[in-house]
Amino acid sequence: MKYTWITIAIEHGAHLNCQKYIRGYRAAVSWKNRLPVVSEYQKTFEEALESLETAIQDDAADECEC
Repeated sequence: MKYTWITIAIEHGAHLNCQKYIRGYRAAVSWKNRLPVVSEYQKTFEEALESLETAIQDDAADECEC
């Protein structure tokens, strides 16, 4: 899977953060003056990135209200 939305976010000043917790991996992107977009807890790093990709798409759709 290409991480198109994650790439776009980073190119526009977002910071990517990935961490391993007891419950699993979690990824997030954050921008200035915005709440971070966060993935669900996942078993693998790759699954966390896929979850984040979906979360960013959902957030963009909510912003656009298309």
